[in-house]
Amino acid sequence: MSGSRSFRSEELCDIGIEITREGIRLLQKGYNVLRDRYLEHLTTDLTAKPSLTADKDVEKEFELKLKTREHRRFESIKFFGEESFRRGKVDLTNEANTCVLVDALDGSDLYERELGNWCSAAIFFTPSNEAGKRIHAAIVGLPDETIYVADDIDSHGVKVYLPDQRIFSPDEDNPRRGSFEIRDGGQRTLRGMSSVTRLSDASICFYGQKIPNLTITANKAGWRTVRIKDGEKDKLVPRVYNLAGIPMILKLIDKPSETGSGIDLVMELEGQHAHDVVPGAFLAKRAGATVLDLEGKEITYARLEEVILKPNIEKLTYIIASTPQLAAEAAHTFGAQRSPP
Repeated sequence: MSGSRSFRSEELCDIGIEITREGIRLLQKGYNVLRDRYLEHLTTDLTAKPSLTADKDVEKEFELKLKTREHRRFESIKFFGEESFRRGKVDLTNEANTCVLVDALDGSDLYERELGNWCSAAIFFTPSNEAGKRIHAAIVGLPDETIYVADDIDSHGVKVYLPDQRIFSPDEDNPRRGSFEIRDGGQRTLRGMSSVTRLSDASICFYGQKIPNLTITANKAGWRTVRIKDGEKDKLVPRVYNLAGIPMILKLIDKPSETGSGIDLVMELEGQHAHDVVPGAFLAKRAGATVLDLEGKEITYARLEEVILKPNIEKLTYIIASTPQLAAEAAHTFGAQRSPP
């Protein structure tokens, strides 16, 4: 296509991993060394979504590195960051170039309060491609520098890149002295998802850090049906967490251990913009999780693309679950047809 340049998903994954990891290190350094500056609010309205110097700095760094690395090979990629959305509505339907949507610090309020559960997320896509084939790669980095990646080949699934290792090599003459060597942390496969099939046994996540989101979700009539039947003492009591979004989606597709409990269900009943969900939902689908809308219908790759084409206009409501049975029950219980009386 005239004026546009194509990229292989492999090279987009490589540059995305590299810059995402550098951004996380910058965020960690900023918190530890430049705390007063990085945690400065850039908006005077503390009731609104926080915007920190950290958000802005790391987003700028991502764009600069993408445009200048490898002899400016990726210079033609159109960059869209969450912070830039404050300037007006964005519609990429007719964009010919490959684009990247970045949320360099997803979870600013948690980062600010040192509560963890934040991430850095990016998704590469070409709007002019055929529907269902627009997304090339999704990259999500966690605070410990673990990176989750999925590309446009379904059979590749999700790759997990582990943090680099810092190895101390003692001096032969003086063991108290030596040098550190940085070694690639390597890769691993996902540890898998839970086999929970019922809400009454599930660990359930939804966004409830703000009062409106908490009360709207908590007041859903469906909660009244999530009960343990008398006599089922061998069943787990359902647990509810008001943290959600991409970090919890990653916990759903990658259990802490094969034997322990994980996150079984992540849901969003009010809707999120693309940067807050699409990288995680794409990874979830690649990992084999069930991703439904509130009517119980599959959220397809084409639907995810519709949201990223209008990244600060469209919103997505969703149910993401470890099993189809759990997803179906959640959609029936909390979906549009289950509004409070």
